[in-house]
Amino acid sequence: DFSSNREVWFDYVADVGDGFNPTYSVAKMLAEKNISLAGREMPRGEILILGGDQVYPKAGRDLYQERFKGPYCAAFPYDNASEQPTMFAIPGNHDWYDGLSNFLKIFSQKRNIGNWKTAQSRSYFAIQLPHNWWVWGIDIQLESDVDEQQKQYFIEVRKEMEAGARIILCTAEPSWVSTSKREDRSYHNLHFFEEYIACDGLRDIKVAVTLAGDLHHYSR
Repeated sequence: DFSSNREVWFDYVADVGDGFNPTYSVAKMLAEKNISLAGREMPRGEILILGGDQVYPKAGRDLYQERFKGPYCAAFPYDNASEQPTMFAIPGNHDWYDGLSNFLKIFSQKRNIGNWKTAQSRSYFAIQLPHNWWVWGIDIQLESDVDEQQKQYFIEVRKEMEAGARIILCTAEPSWVSTSKREDRSYHNLHFFEEYIACDGLRDIKVAVTLAGDLHHYSR
């Protein structure tokens, strides 16, 4: 719950696990207290959201260490005396290759990754922001139907939301860019989640923004 803050900055990064050097170069920028863009100082996010595929090409203890934890810990070493942003993560298809075994060990045990602290207990999460905004991170589960436990989790979160709330929805796959949406199972799953789980017509709760990774496109 970050709703008591006047404003909240968060960083979003996905598909990070191509190798130590490229992963470290991005992690180092995420770790900087400020970066200057077009003459404006941009503060480091209080929240870092990882949007899927934290390891590549397949999930495994050694690859997570070499291609994710190693570069992130090197870029932002643990310092108990300094500010520690909170890290959240959703799994992409490459994180699922071992059934999320290593993903859950890394992100759901409240351990630090460098100087970022983890906070979630599942492969999905909800973050309350100021001004009646929320971030929802969903687990698309390799194009399977969204499981009942995840549905119920977000239905319970929605009950706590005030009328007029707006949701920033984070998903690992931008299925809406598919040229064959009728055959795309992940598109239908995302559409179902947005229409029947996230939105509440009676209280005007809507998905306002959707963020995804997967396409390996860098932007700021």
